[in-house]
Amino acid sequence: MRKEPQACNGSIDTWLVTPEQIKTLRQPRSLSWLTPGECQQFCLFGSQKRKADWLAGRLAAKQLLQEYLSKTQKISPELNQIEIYNENSGAVSLRVASTIVDLSDLNISIAHSQGHGVCALAHTRQQGWVGVDLQEIRPIAPNMQKRFLNEKELVHFRDLSVNDSIENLILYWALKEAAFKSLRNTHFLKDFNVALKEPNKAHIDLVGRKLQIEAHYWKWESFWLAVALRPSIKD
Repeated sequence: MRKEPQACNGSIDTWLVTPEQIKTLRQPRSLSWLTPGECQQFCLFGSQKRKADWLAGRLAAKQLLQEYLSKTQKISPELNQIEIYNENSGAVSLRVASTIVDLSDLNISIAHSQGHGVCALAHTRQQGWVGVDLQEIRPIAPNMQKRFLNEKELVHFRDLSVNDSIENLILYWALKEAAFKSLRNTHFLKDFNVALKEPNKAHIDLVGRKLQIEAHYWKWESFWLAVALRPSIKD
């Protein structure tokens, strides 16, 4: 399932995978779409939930890159030729085996929740660095809210009704997580300030830095999906 929001610097390609789409791929005999390295990583996960989420994120990334290469370079590598791996920093990256493909200007971000996976892809020089997040809409305990909301935001949400605050809290969390991933370095989520400027669009800044991150969001079933784009120019 494909989603393609419009970002300020051009469209950001995104791809979303549901649990139904990977149900048959969870069988051991069907893991041939993973690379040997990915199979080893998959086997390290203990819980079935963690395995399902991880598979959904990997499948979303592979299918998105597969379609992108087919559209832009007229090649269509097999899924097991596409490897999704984590760099030393923890950022997600990709490579294609046995095929001469230049991926140096591409960057991706992956998120997963409740067996769903989503991936976003951007051109680094033209668009910037992308971050994506997927959050199920559900109540959040006050101690969890303090992990990602700053003091000003906490006051704002205390004044809202319970019904209004649940969806908005999850939206803020998704937007901050997406912005966090777009930076590719360590920050606290509460250091991000979110401003909902217009429907499905947000501006996010980071305390102490002259940095403006553009983000788009939309509701899909019982989830908020957020995509953030951080300019590649250093501030």
